[in-house]
Amino acid sequence: IGWGAASMPNTDVNIATDGTDGSYLLNVYIADNNYVDAAAVNQILTGLPNGLYELKAQLTSFGPGEGDLASDATGNTVYIVGNGYHKGIVAETKTKFKEATVNFLVVDGTAKIGVVGGYNGIYYYPTSGCFYKADNFRLKYICDPAHGRVKLALDEAKAITLDQYGQNALDLSAYETAFENRTITGDGTTEAKAIYDALQT
Repeated sequence: IGWGAASMPNTDVNIATDGTDGSYLLNVYIADNNYVDAAAVNQILTGLPNGLYELKAQLTSFGPGEGDLASDATGNTVYIVGNGYHKGIVAETKTKFKEATVNFLVVDGTAKIGVVGGYNGIYYYPTSGCFYKADNFRLKYICDPAHGRVKLALDEAKAITLDQYGQNALDLSAYETAFENRTITGDGTTEAKAIYDALQT
């Protein structure tokens, strides 16, 4: 299957997880320490068109009350990863998947995609972390690199610049229009830098 870990049959009562696509899933754990030593799994894709990609997968880990650490009070975090970009989901229960999504750039035709459990059930650490399950990875091309850089900057700005009403505190409409209409003429670095600079003001 291309991943650096063995797949497990979803029919095993100890593995069975709602939302599995097909009969097998990735079940990654270390019996001696299920919070820091479960290895990340990944694969490298080559020959891809450069641009912005969207990676989705079904993920889960210990939910509230299912493990032994303080993080288990709210559920462990599992991270989906693409070329160093990462996004986490907080598990509700180890028997039910949640969908995770991350957007990332490909600039040399190569993508390293994968998943890793949160270190101690919480923090992103690229090589290992807590127990997790993963399934149904889907990769989608979004746009060229220039517009991809602007899209990533816009997404970050929207995530961290909300006012007390939950509205975006920056006027990013010109950049949003340029992305939607695909009118960026350079490589997108100037526009992305302008968006990041605005976050510092």
